Amino acid sequence: MNDSNRKDHLTFFQNEPQLSTTFVISSSLFWIDPRLRWDPTSWDNITGVTIKPDTLWVPDVWPCSSISTTATFYQKMSAQLSFNGSIRLDVKETVSYHCKFNFSRFPMDVQACNICYGLDGHSSNNPLLLSLNDRPNMISNTEWTFGEGDSGTITEPLTFRGKSGEITTSQIGYRIIIRRNSEFWTSQI
Repeated sequence: MNDSNRKDHLTFFQNEPQLSTTFVISSSLFWIDPRLRWDPTSWDNITGVTIKPDTLWVPDVWPCSSISTTATFYQKMSAQLSFNGSIRLDVKETVSYHCKFNFSRFPMDVQACNICYGLDGHSSNNPLLLSLNDRPNMISNTEWTFGEGDSGTITEPLTFRGKSGEITTSQIGYRIIIRRNSEFWTSQI
């Protein structure tokens, strides 16, 4: 596998008593499987097909350090396969993470939550998991908004690898900044 990356769309829910944030993540997972290449001129100039994901090898990208995950993809989705072996699969999942909250500035507090994704593999030459350069489309809710002013909502992805036996793990981490909508809370008082 030469390239795997996610394009994320985030919606989130806070659970302040449990110090957790739940993200609903709609993503596009991209990878290349060289076994699935073909010459379009030999096949009526067909350059792409739509197929069921259960007929493919799909990389096992998992949300690391999460407290819970509910995957709602594959079964009803289709994958797009291109003649060069590149594959796109749209996925959707609900993932909860523990976040360190500081409420001392309530209702004008700003919180940060780290999320990450991992991929186990056996290549030590190239990173296994890469992130796209563009930021995810993040949807705020009535109580919280993404970002802190113009500073941005997500830091550059952090890519690192660790060894566990003979398996290399590649992980990408994101730091999500959320700001409480103080107008929501002052209107409630």
